[in-house]
Parts: sequence; C-alpha cells; structure tokens
Amino acid sequence: MKIFNSSIFDRQNNGRVLIILLGVSVTLMLSAASDKIISSSFPHRLVVDDIIFRLFATPRSLIFEYYTDVVLISMIAITVWAWKDDMKQYFPYLAVNACLFYSTRAIINVLTPLQRPLGDAISHGLLRDIAIQYGMFPSGHVGFAVLLFLLTKDRIEMNLRNILFVLIAFQALLMVITRGHYSIDVVGGILLAYFVYKILQPYKERLVFYSK
Repeated sequence: MKIFNSSIFDRQNNGRVLIILLGVSVTLMLSAASDKIISSSFPHRLVVDDIIFRLFATPRSLIFEYYTDVVLISMIAITVWAWKDDMKQYFPYLAVNACLFYSTRAIINVLTPLQRPLGDAISHGLLRDIAIQYGMFPSGHVGFAVLLFLLTKDRIEMNLRNILFVLIAFQALLMVITRGHYSIDVVGGILLAYFVYKILQPYKERLVFYSK
C-alpha cells in the first residue's frame, strides 16, 4: 500500500469518515441509553458475592483504583505511539474497533443489570467524583486495555509486550479487589475484546483512508 499523503476528506474517503462519525454517534447513544435503562428500570439491583472479594478483603484504596485508570491511559498512549507512522491511514480501523467494543458492551450491560459492588453512590477511579456508570458486565477498563494490546502487540518489541501483559493482568485483578467490578465482568471484558479484534481483523486493509 502506498504511503499515505492524502486528505482524509478526499471523495474516496468520505464513506469511511461517515462510518467513523456514525460509529461514534451510535456508541454514545447506546451507552447513554444503557445507563438510563439500568438506573430507571432496575433501581433495586442486587449486589452479589464474588470469590475474589473473599480472597482479597482489602480495604478500598484510591491508589489502586487510580492504577487501573493509569494502565488504560498508558495503553491508549502506547497504541498511538505504536501506530504513529500509520495512524492517519489506519485510523478508521482503530476507531471502528473502539466503537464496536463499546457499543456491544452497552447492549450487553442491560442484559444482566447487577448493582455496583459498592453501590451506585460510589464510583471508581479518576472519574469517581464526576460520573457514575451503571453497567457492570463486561468490564470496559479491562476489555478496552486488552483490545488495545491485541491491536498493538505486533508493532512493539517482545519486552514491552511482556510488560504490558503483566500490567493489564494486574489491572484486571485490581478492578475486582477494589470492587470496581465483579470477576465475571473482567472475564467478559477480555472475551469481548478478543471477539471484536477477531471480527474486524480481516477488514484491516479495507477500513483505511486511501491515498491518491
């Protein structure tokens, strides 16, 4: 494929721009609708037990909560860095991955509307005082971090790949220990990430901005 040297607003790229805008719009609407349905239709959701809660009866720690957010932010930064030479060309592919992940998650959230482990009054991590998210299954933090890892793993060195794998594994554990999610949410997030990655991987060379 030729080096990308064209505007994304060339006529041949209009369809891909539309796909991105539509994907972002649908994702935002589904996420908002999911939270609204859960909070209004299921006000008395159950808090369920989790074996990890029993194994790690750790007091709530904001440091650990913030770590889960830092890992996700770091994965986004590393993804941008790893794709920096091809970001403009492959942006549609990366954007569609993100949109499909979060829109699918929003739909699944409504199917089993469990209560947050610490209740609706307490949120989690860096956004704990800004926004409350009602959907539990699957985990967006862990799932999106895993998706970014899958999209980036072939573009980074093995040592960095191993480090990121350990960081994400620790993030997954801490999401449950800090009561941000149930363990089944973490498993669901990982599976959803893999599903989205495998579904869209064959379309990688089609979901691109073409150059002249």
